[in-house]
Amino acid sequence: MGYNELWNASDLRLQVGVSVNIPLDFGKRSARKAASDYQLNSARTDIQYLHNQLLAELEQALSRAEEAQHAIELCREQLIPIAQQSLTASQSDYQEGIADFSNVIQAEQALLEARLLLSRSMADQYQAHAEIDRLVGGRLWPFEFSGH
Repeated sequence: MGYNELWNASDLRLQVGVSVNIPLDFGKRSARKAASDYQLNSARTDIQYLHNQLLAELEQALSRAEEAQHAIELCREQLIPIAQQSLTASQSDYQEGIADFSNVIQAEQALLEARLLLSRSMADQYQAHAEIDRLVGGRLWPFEFSGH
């Protein structure tokens, strides 16, 4: 109810009215909900993708560590002992005059190559362990560098 002095006629100046608020969002709420549901599903998909990628990288690193361990065992248990025996036999044959000095050199080279393979395999294993440690986000093998 109100008084409006803008009307010329005095009997029209008194007015009675009703005000009603009508929500006119025209589906804005459902659109916002659909957008947030899409964002949630997108985030879940991204998380699942990253999870699968992390698992694949972890499996590869574990496989590399296992392969390196097998190579280390092969070098230590077979290649180096056989190369050492071959070198000893070549040296003995050379000292007795049965073989040439080139046989000793070849046997020494085979032993050095076996030791080099062992060192490379150990380096590969350390790298694989470091990668595993990085992927799991922690220190699997606790040790500290003291700097001296």
